[in-house]
Amino acid sequence: MKHLQAFLLSVLILGSCAENTQERPLAAPGGLEVTDTTETLVTVRWTAVDGAEKYRWAIESSGFVDRGFTNRCTLTIDGLDPGENYRLSVRAEAGERYSEWSEVEFSTVAAPVIPDPPVDPDPPAAHTVPAVFIGDSITELWPQTDAAFFTSHGYVGKGVSGQTSRTIAARFKNDVVKKDPYVVHIMCGINDVAENDGAYVESSAILANIEKMADMAEEAGIKVVVGSLTPANKFWWWADDWKPSREGVTIVSHIQEANALIKAWCEERSYPFIDYYTRFVADDGSFPGPYAYDGVHPALEGFLEMDKLVQPVLEELLKDVQL
Repeated sequence: MKHLQAFLLSVLILGSCAENTQERPLAAPGGLEVTDTTETLVTVRWTAVDGAEKYRWAIESSGFVDRGFTNRCTLTIDGLDPGENYRLSVRAEAGERYSEWSEVEFSTVAAPVIPDPPVDPDPPAAHTVPAVFIGDSITELWPQTDAAFFTSHGYVGKGVSGQTSRTIAARFKNDVVKKDPYVVHIMCGINDVAENDGAYVESSAILANIEKMADMAEEAGIKVVVGSLTPANKFWWWADDWKPSREGVTIVSHIQEANALIKAWCEERSYPFIDYYTRFVADDGSFPGPYAYDGVHPALEGFLEMDKLVQPVLEELLKDVQL
């Protein structure tokens, strides 16, 4: 009986020791160190842990996390970002038992900075036309009525009757940029004042369309000249008592406001502004004969005076041009 009791006691003691051994946590991996890093790769190693069946690892950086298992005491991870800071953690595991994490921080190698190859400067624009005039019916009639001015200087007219600044801007690339001139003369806005598109157009909107054309010209290396709106106090295609749809605005005041806005903008951008308005306007704001034949469009006498105003400006801009 005494022998049986001693045997049972020894079994209980051994069982308790085995149970305690199973529940005891594993030791953390020791000697964790980085043995190699490149721009995108890291290799680490650590000391084997007694009783470990596998090792769980995790790596993280700003905006990046990856995890996995390994049965070895060395680990290589690829696909990292160059020049980034990382923290790598490893712990030993065996069934339900695991160790504390061991951690090591490292940085991948920064990618070498390769300077951009030298870029040759763009060659100077090889323009083939001295100047293009773009606008509405006034610009359309100019080379028809005053053909000698355009043919003798090689200028090109691109006016379309009835168009507002918005529709002129819409065809600017096709009718100006593709013609490859040294200079563009932009003159528009009178049809905006006449509300040819069916609604009142703010002076600022007229200017915005001119600015859009000027920006396209500058991008193409084309110099910009802007002509003022010419005078008018009525439009022959509307009734004599027609007036702008905006309360308190007259044809004359709208033209004057637009011209003042365009002139100030030209000064700010250092564009030549050709003031045709002041040369022709009568006391009542009209465009009188013999310079105009219908109160809106210049006659030959008017175009000849316009030649005198614009030609010195064009000559200055084209003085170094070799065509």
